[in-house]
Amino acid sequence: MGTAFLLFLQSMRVDSLVQVAALVSALGRHGFIWIVVAIVFAFSAEKRETAACVAVSLVISLVVCCLILEPLVGRVRPCDAGIGVSAVMGVSKAGYSFPSDIAFLSFAAIGSILQYRGVRKTAPFLVLGILVSTAGLYLGVNYVSDVLAGIVFGLVVSFLAKWLLDAFLLEYLRSLARRIGARFGGALPTRKTAQPSAAGSPSGAKGSVRNKARERRSATQHIERGNRR
Repeated sequence: MGTAFLLFLQSMRVDSLVQVAALVSALGRHGFIWIVVAIVFAFSAEKRETAACVAVSLVISLVVCCLILEPLVGRVRPCDAGIGVSAVMGVSKAGYSFPSDIAFLSFAAIGSILQYRGVRKTAPFLVLGILVSTAGLYLGVNYVSDVLAGIVFGLVVSFLAKWLLDAFLLEYLRSLARRIGARFGGALPTRKTAQPSAAGSPSGAKGSVRNKARERRSATQHIERGNRR
């Protein structure tokens, strides 16, 4: 059934759609688009934990998918399996197909965003992830089962990444940020503001006027006493 579906998609190939599918697939390769998303999130204080979770999930996904599962399973790509699915010149991928690394990385990032941002704010990223993940089917470099497995594994890794952040990494990152802030903050010279003098302040001026008035009254009273005598 999977082979028949890929052959059907191959029969529907159009040059313009092939170029679009190749561009969309390239966005997800090595998690490029999700690295960009994490960097953008990192500039917002309220999204930094999301950015950290996306980054951790991408690192785990690259290790698990590209270094462990793909070599372990060793599934040949459809375009190289001799089943009638032809490769698209210039966009065919080397390596193994199971699980789809693009789907793995995409849904690891999407799962991380979902846990922090909610369903409504995650919806645009979900649409992007589906397009990026399924482009490989149209290009003949992945089976349907490759993509589905990548989605499931990616979501599992996203929950693992959040657990690691909450249990170990997040408090360490906050402490590191505080230490860096304290270090650079302490190194910066602080400008001392001059305190207004008593005479220069409004209250000081009023006090000075009162003192002079008292002195004049005292002098006047002293003269009057002298005249009486």
